[in-house]
Amino acid sequence: MLLDQLGYRVFRAQSAAAALQLLQSGEAIDLVFSDIVMPGALDGLALARRVKGEYPDTAVLLTSGYAKAVNALEAGFTVLRKPYQLPTLARAIRDALDAELTRPLT
Repeated sequence: MLLDQLGYRVFRAQSAAAALQLLQSGEAIDLVFSDIVMPGALDGLALARRVKGEYPDTAVLLTSGYAKAVNALEAGFTVLRKPYQLPTLARAIRDALDAELTRPLT
């Protein structure tokens, strides 16, 4: 709901597998925002790794309220710590999108 409030078009996926299916559909997705703790075989960190491997132009922002977030930070992903407020979320999303735009082409 917060992303809707910020004016973003949002697609919701109930699992990492569903998120990957959405990406495979060809829908234009600029950012994947995921909790690290997710149901299913893949958690948010595994999803983030798959997204960066298969969709390198898609920005990734993770969130968590748990200590497991340290693994994501060590893997080079930005983690937005819970709880957060709308302005903090807005800034983190903007930073993730801007970082993707300024990333050198490989």
